[in-house]
Amino acid sequence: MKSSYCVRVFQTQELVAIKIVDARKFNSISMIDRIQEEIRILESIKHKNIVNMLEVLFLNDRFYFVMEYCEGGCMTSLLTKGRLTGKSSPLRTNRSPSIGIYRIHRPIAVPQ
Repeated sequence: MKSSYCVRVFQTQELVAIKIVDARKFNSISMIDRIQEEIRILESIKHKNIVNMLEVLFLNDRFYFVMEYCEGGCMTSLLTKGRLTGKSSPLRTNRSPSIGIYRIHRPIAVPQ
């Protein structure tokens, strides 16, 4: 249903990650709602410990999420394949994303 690629932007030579989500595989309204929510959240979050989304495109029934490239692969792959050792241990590595996740989910004071 989704795949990811590392791409070099021709004009800037910058590396970006592109996540492709095939909308033809959506089999329920809730899946559409989830992708719309992901887009909304990614557009609103800017934090040094969270990968930033640079752009979203919808072409030929596919969503293309253009995101900052992070060398070394995604956190899930690193954890499940046991590739974290030494300075990259799960304890050290999980601290930065945890700070970012807290930023997303922290309580927001609503003015009265």
